[in-house]
Amino acid sequence: MQQLKSLAQRQQGLNQQTGQRQQGETGEPGSQGAGMTLGQMAYEQQLIRRALEEMLRRGGRGTKPMADQLGDVPEEMEKVEGDLRSGRMRRETVERQERILEKMLEAQRSLYTKQQERSERKAERPGEWEPPPSPPPLSPSLLRAPGVSVERGEAVETLPRGYEDAVRQYFRLLGEEAP
Repeated sequence: MQQLKSLAQRQQGLNQQTGQRQQGETGEPGSQGAGMTLGQMAYEQQLIRRALEEMLRRGGRGTKPMADQLGDVPEEMEKVEGDLRSGRMRRETVERQERILEKMLEAQRSLYTKQQERSERKAERPGEWEPPPSPPPLSPSLLRAPGVSVERGEAVETLPRGYEDAVRQYFRLLGEEAP
């Protein structure tokens, strides 16, 4: 993502140079002339294109969506190079450069969004499972108190006082009604 950001910044700088150059040729007010010759601009566009192609080539399958997004950007850059080398600075050249930058910025945003989604998904993973706390131990006084009989099948068990309701609720949950 850093490399794409850097290339987009270089493309933006080149676009500004082209815009200044075009304003200088049309004699629009406020233009100071361009800092780079058309040949230098063509060379800079070529360097950006080659770096982008290399980035896409090195990225392999992981950058497939980015390669799809950038689509014909390298070919568009090549057309801009040709226009600049031949000295043709037309409106289409400037518009083509704007589309190139727009696609580069869109790909950069898309990469950023995907990275954010991945980090959010990682953050949503639950922690290790912890068993619920065990119930408190029975008080010794309840264990010594006279009990209440609860029949379950053939066995008769004596429960400490105060636990009858809990046992009845337990049996209800199991689908069996306690007496």
